[in-house]
Amino acid sequence: MLDNPGVPRKKQKSKAITKIKPAKIKRHKEVVISDLKKLDPNTKIYKKLQKRLKKQKKLTAPNPRVSNRRKQREFYNTPIPKILSDSEDKTLYIIGGGASLKGFNCELLKGKNVLSINRAFQAVPWAIATFWTDSRFYKWYQKDLKRFKGIKIACRYSQLYDKDTILVRSTGGAGVDEYPYHIRAGNNSGFAALNVGYHLGAKKIYLIGYDMKSEQGDTHWHDGYVTSHNHSIYERAMIKDFIGAQKYYKKLKVKLYNANPDSMLTHIEMCTLKEALNDSMK
Repeated sequence: MLDNPGVPRKKQKSKAITKIKPAKIKRHKEVVISDLKKLDPNTKIYKKLQKRLKKQKKLTAPNPRVSNRRKQREFYNTPIPKILSDSEDKTLYIIGGGASLKGFNCELLKGKNVLSINRAFQAVPWAIATFWTDSRFYKWYQKDLKRFKGIKIACRYSQLYDKDTILVRSTGGAGVDEYPYHIRAGNNSGFAALNVGYHLGAKKIYLIGYDMKSEQGDTHWHDGYVTSHNHSIYERAMIKDFIGAQKYYKKLKVKLYNANPDSMLTHIEMCTLKEALNDSMK
């Protein structure tokens, strides 16, 4: 065995293409566009390097799926603010889309803490917050939503969202998620809005427009949405989310009241709309 194996050779820095001899171009890995312009386009070397440049661009091009995931992560880092925690009035009114609200004077809710669901924000632009689950909703009404001055909260990602939109993660159906970056979304916005109301700091929540049924073909108090409505979805998918909701929220010291005695949602304690507006439920 040799006592002195010798000093290892230092790696040479890559040279510009124009300074490399044609025989050594095969070993040159990176193609520099500025150097490529100096070569004759009619030569074989130029054509070979053009092919290599194309491969090089494919390898270095950003993956749209990866960049999309990064954008999503940027949205999931803002919690729902507990804006009612320091307020004396911790009563919250959540406005749904039920047809029972047709002709309802929304001015009666002025001065109260209101969380609007979906298109309800158009009727109560003074609401402290608005919420939606379907990411298409933002696309349909983004002009109006951008003018909305309250807190905007969603739980389905869309590339169209602006920085003012708080995007929370859905962690399933039944129950309440106490982590302010998450909600239990269930199968409908109405159920998910309960968890949003909890994060906002509400201790008493009145549900308005939670009919859970269609009234003689009428599905909403407004003129509906772009997509067609499935009339069987209430009984088949939505109502079951509310089973046990009263119990879950009671443990967290939040009272729930459904301000429509004619509603199909019987899992929440009923009261009249007048009682809700007067906040007479204890």
